[in-house]
Amino acid sequence: MWIKNNDQLINIGSSGGGSEPGDSGMTETEIIELLKEMGIVREEGDNLHISDLADLTFIHQDTN
Repeated sequence: MWIKNNDQLINIGSSGGGSEPGDSGMTETEIIELLKEMGIVREEGDNLHISDLADLTFIHQDTN
């Protein structure tokens, strides 16, 4: 998954989504921490909530 933040694209996770040795993907915990640092999600108690987003774009991998 790619996230655009402050006009920069950041690749988080991988298409496999795994975290095995040799895999360049991020763990679920690492992804959540990055999303919190970017202000995309926030914690309220034990729950995660998506912050208000000004823009959201989905890009199909094969057709861009």
